[in-house]
Parts: sequence; structure tokens; C-alpha cells
Amino acid sequence: MPTMKKQEIHKANESLVPAKYFLPQARLNKGQRKYCHCLMQARAKLGSKAYPLCKYYASRYKVPAGEQASSYWVNTRKVNCVMNYQYNDYSLKEVQAFCSEKGIPITYKTPSGTTKHYAKNKLVEFLINNYLSRKRKPTPASYAK
Repeated sequence: MPTMKKQEIHKANESLVPAKYFLPQARLNKGQRKYCHCLMQARAKLGSKAYPLCKYYASRYKVPAGEQASSYWVNTRKVNCVMNYQYNDYSLKEVQAFCSEKGIPITYKTPSGTTKHYAKNKLVEFLINNYLSRKRKPTPASYAK
């Protein structure tokens, strides 16, 4: 079995997920970025079958010699992909597939009765609002009710 040199492994790992797909302040390690990027791309083609496939690919990430393995470790239950994506770099089809998976409508009816698709920036707004409403902690005022 041929072995890869250190430089080849490092180049292969760097080319997998360009940084442009995530916000500059995203606090995701390399394995989490690979997992999230894989999900966004595979979701449009595979639907819910993308999760086990992407988990498999993220777990097989080769750690270059001299780097800590913890920077590649992925806990798929705790990865916050929604708030770290740079949505402008993804296609409309990928964002629509993400919204469909989350139960967010991607179309609306006009007053004349025709169906139109939402623009990408509107879908992104819906995704973020959906995420924040699910993650919002109860306030002390809500305990009094």
C-alpha cells in the first residue's frame, strides 16, 4: 500500500474545505468545518442520508504529523453549523435544501395566486431566526407564568 508524504497529506486536507464557506469569526475546528461543509453540499442531493455519510468522511480526516488530533475531532451533536456558514458562498439550491430540511417554507403565494421562490437572503434570515427561536433560553418573566 503506498504511503502519502507529510506534504501530500497536508495539501489534501487543506484543499477539502476552503475557509471562504465559513464566517471569519467561526469557532469551528477543521473536522467540524469539513462536516458542516459536507452536509451543506450533500443535503441537496441526498436529503437526510447526508448525515451518516458526512460523519463518516469527517471521522476519516487524516491528521498531519505535528498537529493535535483534537483540532480535527467532531461531535456531530454539538456542531453549530447554522450560525457559522457564509451563506453567500453556497448556491440557492443548497440553501433551499437546508430550509426544506428544517421545515422552513421556500415558496410563497402572491396575491394573484402564483407561487414564487424566496430569495436566498430571505431564506438565510428564516434559517437564523429559526435557529435562534429554538436555542433561546427562557427568561425569568416566563417562569412566573
